[in-house]
Amino acid sequence: EQYRLAIVEEQKETTNLLETLLILFFIIAIISTFIGFIFFLLPTRTILFAVAESSSKMTELDPEIDCNERTGMGAAGWKDQYSCDCQRIDKQHQIILLYLAQIVKKQIEIAGIVVRATFASLRDEEHLINEYKIANTHKKEHYIQHAAIIRKIQQAMLSLAQSRTKDAQTLIPSSHAQSLIRLYSSWLSDHVTKMDRELVTVLIGKAPESELEREVQTTSKLHVPHSYTQFLDSDNASLKDRSLFTKLIKILKLKDSRSEE
Repeated sequence: EQYRLAIVEEQKETTNLLETLLILFFIIAIISTFIGFIFFLLPTRTILFAVAESSSKMTELDPEIDCNERTGMGAAGWKDQYSCDCQRIDKQHQIILLYLAQIVKKQIEIAGIVVRATFASLRDEEHLINEYKIANTHKKEHYIQHAAIIRKIQQAMLSLAQSRTKDAQTLIPSSHAQSLIRLYSSWLSDHVTKMDRELVTVLIGKAPESELEREVQTTSKLHVPHSYTQFLDSDNASLKDRSLFTKLIKILKLKDSRSEE
């Protein structure tokens, strides 16, 4: 009987030892996985991003890629067949084409400035609405109109930008510029002269004159109006709406202030 008890006791001790070792190995495995993730996987990810960024920069420095920046663009780009075999004259011709290329480049930059200025204006109006506790009925309608305006501007700007990205060396068609002008003209007549005037009428009795005369500067970052962030976060926004907004920021090379918050 004592022998049997001794055997059972020994088996229990062995079982307990194995369970302890199993738990210990499990803990070691978790710690090793965590350490591996911190010290190996994350640095590798950082290295891959660095390599990708470096590759992008190398592409920008590639003389062939940079050719249009140096000698013109598209059909009006400099070719050997245009040479007059006179360095002085050829150089002057190339300079003309270089300035022409800059016109194309600046168009997209200016489009980005227009978007930033528009967003800043709408966001400031919404700040005044909230700061001076304008009636919810007006606020709701104002927000709805702002979100609708931004969607239209977003679509127009994407069409304008993509008309160039399909062939990066061509000027933006005048039809896109005219469409954008019509859109802003509609905004002035349908929104500014009605909804914004109504807002100002209420603000005059609530806000100090100094606040209504203060000049608001457009910053280098894109400040998205609350009306549009609410729209994008709501069930009314489709995946396409969110995707197009992200695409707009990327194409126009805008810096979204929300990414730093």
